Amino acid sequence: MTTILTTKTSTTTKTLKPTTERPPPPTQPILDTALVVIVCSAFFLLIGCIGTLVVLVRRMRRTVTLIETETTQPADVVADTTNVANTTVVETTAEAVHTTQTQQVITAEETNTQTVQGVQMTQWTKRVIITKEELTTPGTENFFMMPIVKIEKQKTTTNQLASDDVNMAEYDLIPDNKWEFPRQSLSLGETLGEGAFGRVVRAEANGIMTPGTVTTVAVKMLKEDHLDSEMIALVSEMELMKMMGRHVNILNLLGACSQRGPLYVIVEFAKHNDLKHFLRKHRPLPEYSNVVLTDSNQVNLSEEVLVSFAHQVANGMKYLHSRKCLHRDLAARNVLVTDDFTMKISDFGLARKVQVKDYIASSQGVLPYKWLAPESLSHNLFKYESDIWSYGVLIWEILTFAKAPYPSIQDWDSMVSFLRSGRRLKKPSRCPDEIYDLMQECWKYEASDRPQFSQ
Repeated sequence: MTTILTTKTSTTTKTLKPTTERPPPPTQPILDTALVVIVCSAFFLLIGCIGTLVVLVRRMRRTVTLIETETTQPADVVADTTNVANTTVVETTAEAVHTTQTQQVITAEETNTQTVQGVQMTQWTKRVIITKEELTTPGTENFFMMPIVKIEKQKTTTNQLASDDVNMAEYDLIPDNKWEFPRQSLSLGETLGEGAFGRVVRAEANGIMTPGTVTTVAVKMLKEDHLDSEMIALVSEMELMKMMGRHVNILNLLGACSQRGPLYVIVEFAKHNDLKHFLRKHRPLPEYSNVVLTDSNQVNLSEEVLVSFAHQVANGMKYLHSRKCLHRDLAARNVLVTDDFTMKISDFGLARKVQVKDYIASSQGVLPYKWLAPESLSHNLFKYESDIWSYGVLIWEILTFAKAPYPSIQDWDSMVSFLRSGRRLKKPSRCPDEIYDLMQECWKYEASDRPQFSQ
């Protein structure tokens, strides 16, 4: 463009008067711009060096503080700490030459509480506290040890790597080395049953009975949306099972996983589920029925077999009472049936999924009012004889193949009035006279008139 303009100017001078030529552009502004760029670059470089120096000083100051706090330790420990501190200084010097992005990450980390070994973290946890209380039954000399479980929220500080916190449990339980089972040796399977807040699953436990042997077990656990009260109930049942010891006719505790994860209570596996569903599944067909049984698992339950079921439950209850334990919810739904038809009493006070029509809420939770003795209904009083009353209702369930007792009664007050009038459940059609006489003895209105399991 400059050449073209110059050519046109030279041509014009042939007809016009000569004009004064424009002087060349000055070079001073270019030099000024270069100087500004150099000064700015030096300034930003100085700022970067100062920032790096500040990070280095902070690191060295923190290292000196760590060394000072360890001056009261033995000489060999102080020497080790000094070596660690020197190593930290070298590492800090290397980190100081990283990019600005790395400096920002380091600055963010400085806002956390740190130690040489790892990260010190503070969080709220729920500590489960278990105590044993001796409870005496009013009016008797009987007593039993009841585990008292409560949950307290507390602030805890852990000194560990952040990656170790992934499996932190919601609750803090003190491990019981006698019963603690390694979580990695337990393989969970299908769900056997579940309620509003908990469930029971089938599982395979490697080495829980004998080393190298895999045993099929049942595992009780809580759902994620459970309440603290459900956790208290599960821990209470686990502690009661520990106190009970082993017996062939009660559901025995095999182990527990209580650390670094949800609580798993490991118990014996019952192939045929609970007695209530087992009886209903194997109800005899009416004599006039033309249906042909094709189920190979169908069991012919004679009167003798049914009576043997009741006898096994009595043996289990006799053992529980000898251990100073009341069940307070004895019913067919709370007796499990194994593959060889062994009866096992279960659910020692654990909240469970039941038919709402059979339970009434009270200050102690939900109670099975159709199985309760008069003193429990009227005065919320439970004693050994109260379990005897419930056992009589259980015998009636067995001999009726798990029919619902008192089908016409739908509320608590009606139940109280019915029993006060002296009326009782009618004799089942397949019930021997001597067995119904035993039921009547169990249903004596006065608790002291009822028999004992030891008789």
